[in-house]
Order: sequence, then C-alpha cells, then structure tokens
Amino acid sequence: RIKWRRISSPSQFARVLGRSMILPPNVPARAALAAVRLVLDGATAASPATTYLAPYLLSVAKSLLGDDPRAESLVRRTVVAPTERFRTDAQLWAPHPRVLAHLRKWFLDRRYRGTPTYRAAATKLRERASTTNDRLPTRDDVDALFGLRAWRRDGRPADEDARRLELLDRIIDDRAPNDGDDDTSAWTLEDLLEAGGGCVVGRNEFNAYCEHHDIYEFLTEEYVDALADGLRGLLRASRQGCGRRRAAVVEVGAGGGRLSEQLRRRGLDVTATDSGAWRIPPQYPVERLDAAAAVATLEPAVVVCAWMPLGVDLTAAFRAGPSVDAYVLIGEPDGGACGHPWLTWGLAGAGASPSGDVVAPHVADGWVRQDWPRASSHQLCLYDCAAFVGNSRTVAFRRRRRDQDAESA
Repeated sequence: RIKWRRISSPSQFARVLGRSMILPPNVPARAALAAVRLVLDGATAASPATTYLAPYLLSVAKSLLGDDPRAESLVRRTVVAPTERFRTDAQLWAPHPRVLAHLRKWFLDRRYRGTPTYRAAATKLRERASTTNDRLPTRDDVDALFGLRAWRRDGRPADEDARRLELLDRIIDDRAPNDGDDDTSAWTLEDLLEAGGGCVVGRNEFNAYCEHHDIYEFLTEEYVDALADGLRGLLRASRQGCGRRRAAVVEVGAGGGRLSEQLRRRGLDVTATDSGAWRIPPQYPVERLDAAAAVATLEPAVVVCAWMPLGVDLTAAFRAGPSVDAYVLIGEPDGGACGHPWLTWGLAGAGASPSGDVVAPHVADGWVRQDWPRASSHQLCLYDCAAFVGNSRTVAFRRRRRDQDAESA
C-alpha cells in the first residue's frame, strides 16, 4: 500500500512508488514513459499537459530508472523514436521546450555525470566554495576542470548547428522535400535529440554540471569583474545620480542571489529580488518582490536581469520605472532562450510583433541598446559547446537623454 504523505519532488514520488510496488523499477518507469507519450499525443503546444505533466512524468521515470543500462533504449522506444520515423516522432516532443529540456538534461546526466572528469571537477568546485567563502573560479580554472581549452571562443553561432543541419539534410531534400528518407533506425539517441533541437552534440561534463545544478550562467571572476565595471559606468552616467534612490542596482529574478552577492563583494550597492515563482531557495539575502514591485518599491537607478524566462518580457516594467536610467540583460539575446523576441529584443519577423508594430518597444519608449563585448567575451553558459562559446551575452539598454538626442541629430 502507498503510505500517503506530502510529495515535494518527482524523485520522492518515484521512491515512494518504487517501495510501494512489488515490481522491478523499470515496470513503473515504462508506465511513466508510456504516459508521457499519451500526454504528447493528445496535447497542444504550450498546454499545461506539456508544460507541467509530461516533464514531471519524465522526471519520475528518470528517478525510477536510475543507472539501468536499458534506460536509453526505453526512452528511445517509448518517447523519442517509437516509429523510427523522424517526422512522425519528433513533431510530438520537439516543439515543447520543457519536454525537450528534460530530455536534454536526462541525456547529458547519463552520458557525463558519472565520469572521472565530472566527479573531480564537482569535488574541486565544492571544496573551493566551502574553503574560500564562495570565491568564484577563473575562466582558466573552469577550462582546466572540464577540458574546455579546445572549445572555440572564435567560433560562429552557426557552427554549433552544423551537425543538426547535416542530420536534417538527410531527411529533407530541397529538390524533392517529400522524398527524403526519415528512417532513424540507424541514428544514435544523441543524433535524434540533436536533430530535434536538443543541443547535445559537442557538449561534455561542463554542460552536465550546469544542468544538474540548474546553472544557466556559469559565473567566473573575469566575467563578474567586467560586469561590475560596466555597472559602475552606468551609475556614473545616471541622469539624476543615486542619492534620491533607495537602491543603486536591483537584480530582478535573482534566484538564490549569488550574482548580487558577488557584485556586492566588488563594492556595488545591489539588492537581489525574486518573485519566488520558481521556488529557488535563497543562498544569499533575496527580497521577495516581482519585477514591477521591485522597481516601484526600491526605485533603482539600474536593473539587472539574468536569463529572463523564454517568452516572458519584464523590460516594459523596467522602462516604466521613473527612477530607472538603464537595465542590463544577461543571457541569450535576439530570439534565443531569454525573453520575448519582439517585446524584449525588438526582433521583428516570424510574427514576433503581436501588434504589427515596426518600431521596437524599447526604441518607441526612448531607450537605446548598448552591447557589452568585453563582459560578453568572458561568459560561459549551459548551452555553449566545443564548436561555439558565446551563446550568452550582456546587453545594456539606456534611457535616451536630451543631450543624446542632440548628438544624434
């Protein structure tokens, strides 16, 4: 019998379920994977079933399977490629970001998390954090720990998609698009996930570490130093100065508050805020405020937001704050995994502008964009790979002043 109790995570649910059933663990895992397939068969894009239920069931199956050597085969046969026809199979899971993210995390976890490189790197980073009061590693430290020295800092964004495009070329012949051979029986699971947009080729223990610890932006000494320098420049140029404000810099969506803490250690007045919607436990002081409330209550000169959720725009609330002279966005810009393509970045095309506007919202509101190449050159994120390092960038938006208007005229 199941002993009813408060279940706080998929892994806890899997443990309770496993102890309550006189069955091999792979049997309930098969049932969970089959349920994922049923959910995807009957769900529409961005429905609660694909946003919450299917990822939860995948997490339960992952916990039940553990290190079972048949896990990859089960996931492939049940969810990823049950018919071994790419068009039929991928259209069910590839369009759903959270399902794809869970499949990616599961694959990288199984492929790399148990390796000697991963274990050694995780141990050294844990020891460093505990013995140095969470002092950040340098970029050279990270490169040495995870074997990233050969990763291309001078690569092009298109380089990381080379394998995916090669796989898709096998399926879709431009001259006869309906005659392509989409049989995937000879493909590896890595190829299947890559072709579906899973971003797994060229990754290693670094990506698995980021996925396991929910790290989107891997902070290093060099990056936070450069970010702090840029923020100081914004504060110096602030139109009204900071004396009449309650906070100089406010970080929105701060999660555990680690970035804000590192900036404070570099002499900046930074307040970390988070709505709590993602239930991330605070590692450092974090005020429970959503974006609009943080701007209205704390009246900052500068707002910082790292890895704004995909499809969500918070920048309108930043621009609406009369105290705010600049905001800084960290993450994948211009149609990447952060924010809204049009509302956040002003990226037109593909229906990005829901109202049919042709002037980007930040431009219409009187703001100018300023990319920060120095800070961006030091960034590392969970989507980077051997072919291209640079998916995450730092971009500032500044309120246009009258003197800027005169200069541009």
